[in-house]
Amino acid sequence: MIFVALSNSRMEKFNNNSDEGSFFHTTKWMEVLGKIDSINPNYFLFFRGNDVIGILPFIQSRKLYFNGYNPIPYSDSYHCIIQNEDHHILQYLLRELQKQKCSYVVLNTLNQDLFNTQTHFPQFPYLDFGNMVTDLKIFSTEKIWERISKRKKKKIQTFEKRGFAIKEITSLNELKLFYKFYAQNIKHIKGSLQPLSFFKILWDKLSPDDIRITLLSKGELIAGGAFDFKFMPKKTYYCGYMALNRGLSNKFSPSYLLYWDDINWAWNAGFKKISLGFQTPNTPNPRYQIKKDFAGDFIPTYSKIISLSRLFTLAYRSTRPIVKIHQNLQSRIQDSGKIAAWFFGGASDPRPVEKVQPEKTRHNTGTPTSPDPLKAE
Repeated sequence: MIFVALSNSRMEKFNNNSDEGSFFHTTKWMEVLGKIDSINPNYFLFFRGNDVIGILPFIQSRKLYFNGYNPIPYSDSYHCIIQNEDHHILQYLLRELQKQKCSYVVLNTLNQDLFNTQTHFPQFPYLDFGNMVTDLKIFSTEKIWERISKRKKKKIQTFEKRGFAIKEITSLNELKLFYKFYAQNIKHIKGSLQPLSFFKILWDKLSPDDIRITLLSKGELIAGGAFDFKFMPKKTYYCGYMALNRGLSNKFSPSYLLYWDDINWAWNAGFKKISLGFQTPNTPNPRYQIKKDFAGDFIPTYSKIISLSRLFTLAYRSTRPIVKIHQNLQSRIQDSGKIAAWFFGGASDPRPVEKVQPEKTRHNTGTPTSPDPLKAE
């Protein structure tokens, strides 16, 4: 059994066959992250013979002035994937990273039992979060519609009655228009704003088979939009980034229609699951309630800091009260399905990571006009 910090095409087979596999554990997504300034992803792969038995995606960063590893950023799924019978490889990885003078690892997993396989290093609870997931094998669009209250159905139908329509974007100009209202929404909720260059990287590196970007509009009036991801091998659709025109009247709620459109599109395209995005387990939270209305089930991600040095353990314990206050504040900050950037640290890994170059993708680069949207009456 060995582990390497290199991308490998064999990881695709393991990821596609794993119950915990996702779009964000692919070599394609690793390459996207590698194009972002200050991020150099480390996807640790474990092998038994020629077969991959574990994918552990990280970036190198700093916390409390110590070098360590954090989960990959900008991703709806950032957990480690290890087969149940191979959980012992975590202990092996931690010992190897300790030899490299690594002080800590922030580990996310969907399987809480993974933390029980290693007892040598101290563990500290970290964020309390997960994803809201709608199982389309259980809930048809008809069943989901029945769950939605009359008031919220009216919010969805209001746009149709007023002549609004959802269309998929086909040009960079439309992407910039999406970004304008994405940025407006994130600033309104005081979330973590990604730069336009990030979305251009997604546009350049991913194909229409991977992403679906929409705008909700009536003529020149833009009400909102969605930037979503598709993972065909697992038939999973990810609601990614949402754009909302905050200048609209309060009687408009475009997020309801955008979610409803995502669900209908995924259902008609034969997807089995739809991830409605990052969420804290806070039932009074309005975003939690919206996702619950659309049959979203909270799937927890278990997160802990594992200390690999006595000095880090001492430093973390002494600052833990401050860290807990920080976490409580951050748990109230919900952006468009993403955890705030501080969670992942900032320093990049200086070591090169082998990149898998996907086939060059082409988008329709037509250039429709992109006027400033009008205010709602």
